[in-house]
Amino acid sequence: MFKVSAFLILFYISNLSLKGFQAMVITKKTWTYELLSCTLESEDPDKFNGEIKVKHLTRTDLALTGFAELNYDIAEGDGNTIEVLASRSSTGSESDYQLLPYSVPRQSIIKFLNELYKDMIMNSLSECSNLPVFTDKFAGPVEKKRYELDNCSFSDEAFPNHLPEGFYRIKAQIEGEVQWSVVVNVQVMKKDI
Repeated sequence: MFKVSAFLILFYISNLSLKGFQAMVITKKTWTYELLSCTLESEDPDKFNGEIKVKHLTRTDLALTGFAELNYDIAEGDGNTIEVLASRSSTGSESDYQLLPYSVPRQSIIKFLNELYKDMIMNSLSECSNLPVFTDKFAGPVEKKRYELDNCSFSDEAFPNHLPEGFYRIKAQIEGEVQWSVVVNVQVMKKDI
């Protein structure tokens, strides 16, 4: 009798512990965001140029609209690389931004497209741009042409369920045939759950 009771007590305690751990795991998004700005800069506008801006779709819905004119092909092993830096500020002041561990180390653009772009960005851009869309693996090249964004919003599905409130800056720096960058600024706010 004692063995059965001890087993039931241990089972009950472990079940309570498991429910406590489940309560600590955040399963729903605790945040929402607002696009603030997007800039595109190039050191050689003859090889790469464009303009991306934040556009109001409605009073509260914002999206990215614009274009980028790529005047050279990008292929695996050609020396064109990308690095993505993420930083956060609690106030939005330039002196307050601190680098976050979410940064992506410098890598080939084709590797970036097959990993971070495919996992976190591609689905959001697939219906509103002519950027590459693929299922298995993108072998390249990224073709010389005009790429357009038409009212693109980003899904938060692939992002963490919890982010601290504040101002976030994502900067993609491309080096190789020409140096260019894209900087997106967003404000993250607490969401009523």
